[in-house]
Amino acid sequence: MQTHPDSPVDPAEPNGGGPGAHRRSRALRRAVAAVLRLSVAFGATLVGVAATLATAAVTTVPALFLAAGPLTGVLVWWWVRRLVDRRRGSGRPGARPLVGASAAIVALAAVLIPLGDPVRPAPAPPGAGGWTMPDGARLAYGVVRARPGSAPRTPVVVLHGGPGVPDLAGQLAALRPLSDDGHDVWAYAQRGSGGSSRLADPAGYTVDQAVGDLEQVRQRIGADQVILVGHSYGAFLAATYAVRFRHRVARLVVSSPGDLDQDGLGGAPQSRLDDAARRRVYALLAPPRALLAYALTKVDPAAAHAFAGDRELDARQDRVYAALQPAMHCPGRAAPRLHGLGFYANHVPENMRRSPAQRARDLRMSAVPTLVVKGQCDYLTWESALRYLDVFPNAQLCYLLGAGHDVYVDEPARYQNAVRAFLRDTPVPGLLAQPRLAPATYQRLPR
Repeated sequence: MQTHPDSPVDPAEPNGGGPGAHRRSRALRRAVAAVLRLSVAFGATLVGVAATLATAAVTTVPALFLAAGPLTGVLVWWWVRRLVDRRRGSGRPGARPLVGASAAIVALAAVLIPLGDPVRPAPAPPGAGGWTMPDGARLAYGVVRARPGSAPRTPVVVLHGGPGVPDLAGQLAALRPLSDDGHDVWAYAQRGSGGSSRLADPAGYTVDQAVGDLEQVRQRIGADQVILVGHSYGAFLAATYAVRFRHRVARLVVSSPGDLDQDGLGGAPQSRLDDAARRRVYALLAPPRALLAYALTKVDPAAAHAFAGDRELDARQDRVYAALQPAMHCPGRAAPRLHGLGFYANHVPENMRRSPAQRARDLRMSAVPTLVVKGQCDYLTWESALRYLDVFPNAQLCYLLGAGHDVYVDEPARYQNAVRAFLRDTPVPGLLAQPRLAPATYQRLPR
């Protein structure tokens, strides 16, 4: 067949595609090949991460589990590329492992680069001191003594939240008026936070350990009974202690209480942030070293601790919590910067969740008089407070407009008035007649 002189079909192209079609075909093949290479690299990376975590489950030596990941990733890269080269008949398979090895070196270097955040100690609270526990650990505390000449009353022990977020100075300032009523007011940093000891194996940050420390604190201050004031996760610890040692607790105050069905945890504060603030939080969590440390806590906290120590990760925890601060308050309220937070004390208890049967046994009902304080803008659900009404039938709920999760910061005067009235056994302002129904204003941002 002859081709017409004016025909656009190139006789050199059997399918009539022309030079343009040939270039497009080559570009398409290159794009597909690039996607395949990226897929192989991504798959090899995932396998390498899995190998790192699997190795960390059997050894806490960083050199071993950090080497396992890159080596496994390189082997997977090399094996897959070799299969591809055999299929394509490529004659240059030897350079492929060098590419994989280079990527593995870059990945390893990324997790070895220190986070480099400044280390700032927690501020010293009034009456600062420390107790040495029977196992040699130190618990840092602060105390506001009862006003001289006032009638002595049952001492108050304050439990901070988090876990691992001590604000001894702030909580003592908020509860200082109780000293005018004759109460010594004590606050201490739970293990793994503030000026208290860190554990060599973070798996020791358990509910039982924290409750045992609280019993030691009661003995150290020489009190037959105490009044417990727990905030957030501290509310959960206070409630657990009040159930186990009910004869040692005269009264119980819990503010923005952590969920009893979730071992004091629960809620997502980042859900109350705007998009820009949320991105700032995620940017602090995103560095490869920070991501690997967090992943290792889920596999073996001791391996995580050997990989990245307390000083480095506590400093990063300070910054993450600071970025989350707007979620802890109603708009327009002050957001004080806290330091000395505990990364491992905060993250490891998530791994220690108890079964529902264990939780039910621990949280049998107690007749301890209880005040539950809930703020309007608390990021925790209303239901997180209702379980306290079930466990403590002699409980009442106080609702504070204009207060967020940190009620003692947002509305200190109203918080003080409610707690003082409860301890004086006088009517508490802000009590709800139907506490099981969330107010219409709950979690709606005030204007």
